[in-house]
Amino acid sequence: TPRLADNQPGKVEELVLGEDIRRLALGGNDQLLATDYLGDQLILVDRRHWTLISRIPVGKRPFGVVYQGAMKRYFVTLFEANQLLVIENGEITQTLATAATPRGLALTDDNRLLVTHAMTGEVSIYDVTATTPTLLKTIKLAVNQDQDEFKSQGEPRLLDDIAVSPDGKEAW
Repeated sequence: TPRLADNQPGKVEELVLGEDIRRLALGGNDQLLATDYLGDQLILVDRRHWTLISRIPVGKRPFGVVYQGAMKRYFVTLFEANQLLVIENGEITQTLATAATPRGLALTDDNRLLVTHAMTGEVSIYDVTATTPTLLKTIKLAVNQDQDEFKSQGEPRLLDDIAVSPDGKEAW
């Protein structure tokens, strides 16, 4: 993963992280957490010194990662293990079972965690205001069938990512 070197215009530094980096999240204390999908690990990096802090072995296929500043923790999805991890101070502090194929993550301003489920066409919503995340509901996305073959339609699949609009009223 490259970055521009501090105070050295034009110089690029590189830090080898893993086999298949899927997502990155910037956290507190100038740290960055990366998901290594094929390496089944998380990589915690000191951004200030561009050095490896630790490698955290996890279950099958870590994918999404997001940082919750209010609680100083990361959330990570494990795609094939159907789990949501809570990472604090470089350690796994909680492992929660999820619906099948959790993938993308987004955090709303009111501390709701949105989790996409790639192969089932669902989005789970968790309340993350307390220490332990609580599942509020799961939304099944509608199947759309239209006679016009040029309109987007069919089974919602491959929900890899989710993003919240700047005003916080919509998620895409």
